[in-house]
Amino acid sequence: MSKLNTDILYLISKELQNDKKTLFSLLLVNRNFCEIIVPILWKNPWKPLNYPYKIDKLLIKVIFSHLSEESRNKLKNLDLPINSYKKPFFNYINFCKHLDLNNLNAIDRIIYTIDENFKIKFEIYDLFINENTKFTHLYIPQQSGIPIHLFPEAKRCFSEIKFLSCSTVINSNILVWLTETCKSINELEIIVEEHNNNYIHITKLIDSLKNLVNVYFLKNYPKYPTLPNYHNFPNYSNYPNFSNYSNYPNYSNYLNYSNYPSYSYYPTYSTYINYSNYSNYSNYYSNHLKYNDGIYRILENSLAKHASTIQYIKLTKPPITRFLSFFVNLKKLELIDETETHTMKWDCLQNFSLPHLQIIEVSNIPINVLISLIENASESLIEIKTDCVSHDVINNRRIIRVIYNKCPNLKYLKLLFRNHNILELKKLLINCQYLRGLYILVDLNEDFYWENVFLILAESSPNNLFRFKFNISQILNELELTQIFFDKWKDRAPMLLQFKDCYNNSLEDFKWI
Repeated sequence: MSKLNTDILYLISKELQNDKKTLFSLLLVNRNFCEIIVPILWKNPWKPLNYPYKIDKLLIKVIFSHLSEESRNKLKNLDLPINSYKKPFFNYINFCKHLDLNNLNAIDRIIYTIDENFKIKFEIYDLFINENTKFTHLYIPQQSGIPIHLFPEAKRCFSEIKFLSCSTVINSNILVWLTETCKSINELEIIVEEHNNNYIHITKLIDSLKNLVNVYFLKNYPKYPTLPNYHNFPNYSNYPNFSNYSNYPNYSNYLNYSNYPSYSYYPTYSTYINYSNYSNYSNYYSNHLKYNDGIYRILENSLAKHASTIQYIKLTKPPITRFLSFFVNLKKLELIDETETHTMKWDCLQNFSLPHLQIIEVSNIPINVLISLIENASESLIEIKTDCVSHDVINNRRIIRVIYNKCPNLKYLKLLFRNHNILELKKLLINCQYLRGLYILVDLNEDFYWENVFLILAESSPNNLFRFKFNISQILNELELTQIFFDKWKDRAPMLLQFKDCYNNSLEDFKWI
């Protein structure tokens, strides 16, 4: 019975893996709970961390606590409270299923001043790549500080990778090794850089995959024109002779650093765009987006070979070809214009059919493109999410009508509504009877008639609709309007209601049972 209870607790805890607050509370229940929760929390310890990969001191502290006493003594000069931190009860790193080399590189920058021979650096990598770890997710940056594929246990650790995120400029040797070793990848994130794309080996990697399901095809947009700081590249001639470290794996098997590319491998300043000719960022982005369309054409054609298996595609740049039209089994499409000017041309996505498309998520995409995608998606759409899709009253009416005429099976909608089209909301609620969640966005420059919205929602919402979220600016001080909503909602299913304050970016949640 205790075994059964443990299994049940694990299944329950796994369902709560995104609810960190609850998981931390369960840690304190008893030892049994602790042993179940810790592996879940440490599955992806990098998850809360964002670019530019600033790791919080607590995570560094735990990682350093697994190091040898000799290494920890060397780290005493760092501004981290590691001296009083005892050896942990768990080997937390063994629970990691995600390995993010971006963050390991960030740790390397922290210890660089005291790790002249790179011994601590390799010891840290040894903590993650050994006979006790096995990863499902791997994130590789532009320049990986250490050739992970040459660790003795690398093949065992990464052979079952399901998710790979990599830049298009990573080392050819690593790409060849990934192609030969990681046969089970079904989720691929490709980050296309501005220069020196290794498209030959990237396409070979894509071609080798047999069950590619999710693809995130991203463009790395620099926030402003920059040139690489060559002083940040490691001086490979200073790397240690690993065969001298008896406590380590046989580092004589590791890469001969004389084979590393010299600085001449990296682009010279003359190959870069002459940024001095740019008077503003809009000119920079215009030229930036025109660069190397041939690379995109090659990668898109390679991805098109997986049209029968791919079900989810995310794009941050308009495609060069019409490769999306081949994805007849595509279920989710996410489009994001991440440039500062949001002037990219997405018209190429109009007028082709994705018959099995179920989910559309867009941000900063022209309204005409979104309307065309919905019109051509048959009746399979169940979820539509929009952000920063600017449009006037007429186009707002157009998209609402397209949704309630073309999407009878819709379950979730996030959309901007304007005052002049409130009556269209009523028609949408009547036609979309399977709707379960509704997120209403408003124009902050418009004095929105919330009273009318609440009356329509209370009177016309389908029986399945219970989740509401409102992007508001003034309603938190007008609770009498929500009272009308509540009074008319009596005798219906429980409601989950959220208000998001647009001005201070805070979120207040109200739940009723």
